[in-house]
Amino acid sequence: MRIFKNLKREKKMVFSDTDIISPVGGKMISPLEISDITFRDQLIGQTVGFIPKQDVISCPVNGVINFVFPTLHAFGIRANTGVNYLVHIGINTVSMKGQGFKTFIKKGDIVRAGQKAIQVNWGAVKKAGCEDTVV
Repeated sequence: MRIFKNLKREKKMVFSDTDIISPVGGKMISPLEISDITFRDQLIGQTVGFIPKQDVISCPVNGVINFVFPTLHAFGIRANTGVNYLVHIGINTVSMKGQGFKTFIKKGDIVRAGQKAIQVNWGAVKKAGCEDTVV
């Protein structure tokens, strides 16, 4: 099993149902380094953060999209293993109401790990006074 591999994604890469990859290229950080208490204290489950170096957020696992928030700042995937994952893009980005986000997924889509899910304008995130940490 490959967990949180910070990989340069290539079109030919194929991941198994037990692989979990990073949703974005960048530096992985401990939950203790995340400013939002919900994620820092892992109140909704095991958490890890990423300081992004890319504007594309990818699906971390093979599975089905459970939901995409209308504000596009977060989405959920039920992995083929049965485990549910939440990908949360930025801190307090819900306040942006979708501005600076573009989605490539919708509820019910069958997705593969590494597949493009959301594109983010990090400049807009910073301008809105939000943090860029991906959780």
